[in-house]
Amino acid sequence: MSTMHLPTLSTVNILQWLRDTIPSQTGKTVLITGANTGIGYWTAHVFAQFGAQVILACRSTLKADQAISRIREDHPNALCDSLSLDLASETSIKEAVQTIYDRYDSLDILINNAGISTDADSFDQHGIHSTFSTNHFGPFSFTIRLLPLILATPKARIVTQSSLTHHTCFRRPDFQQYIKPFNRQPYAYAHSKLANLLFARHLRTLLRAGNYPQHSLAAHPGLTLTQINHLAHSTSCFDFIGDLTNCALNRMALRFANLSGFCQPYQIAGALPAIYAAACDLNPDDFYFGPDRLFELSGMPARAKLSGLAQCTDLAQSLWEISENHTKTKAKV
Repeated sequence: MSTMHLPTLSTVNILQWLRDTIPSQTGKTVLITGANTGIGYWTAHVFAQFGAQVILACRSTLKADQAISRIREDHPNALCDSLSLDLASETSIKEAVQTIYDRYDSLDILINNAGISTDADSFDQHGIHSTFSTNHFGPFSFTIRLLPLILATPKARIVTQSSLTHHTCFRRPDFQQYIKPFNRQPYAYAHSKLANLLFARHLRTLLRAGNYPQHSLAAHPGLTLTQINHLAHSTSCFDFIGDLTNCALNRMALRFANLSGFCQPYQIAGALPAIYAAACDLNPDDFYFGPDRLFELSGMPARAKLSGLAQCTDLAQSLWEISENHTKTKAKV
């Protein structure tokens, strides 16, 4: 792996950790959503390095192919494919799922990594809030439609990427609000990250109840500087100026946190918890992984803490039913 792509860390030798911790992935098929940039890209990079057949599922196949070219600069024999997938579009999800069933006989690892953060007035083509649609409804539909292939693959794993932001949900959300067209949602990102955990935990419960050997797990990257906010859109000049100000302040804060050790120093570090959940031997009771340092902001993979709401069984059941009805999918487990 070239040092141009992965700077040497002064506090933790990530390369050595990978060599010591990640077993060979040769023969496995790994699908990563949002894999053309940031944490998703580094997740794909690592799995390609360890011999997996890696599917980079992205909204732009051009950008996915460019990411594959970058991976092959370090690993010329990397087994990578691109897949067109827009998680805000049910049509795109159905087409992507059909392509996967046509091309592959198994799916060992699905990492639901893709995510966006838009403003309160951003909606998809059906009027559903863009952030919640892309971050929860899309991955829900995509995962459930792929479930037969996953269940046919021995010891397959589903890893859903969440965020520390889920801890900022202090009140029980009404997820019914997210199926109302053109309904302004100022807390959509935090709610979507809580929804990711509720979905992953409920799927885990269903798999265990059915005595399936497959696992549903979750992870978060800590505090990592990515491009997630670049997809935000504004509805007025005032909002645009506010967005620019917030973006600048956020970047300044992240850079200060980086220098102070309260931020993941590189994007690959933010990818490690999901990689660990997907690839390593785990304690059967472990479910959620994040960085191991102060407040889970940075560090190496370890067991992470769930908020009280993320452990709420009836909230998870309610969200599951809303998601099934909205996406017109039903898990057969």
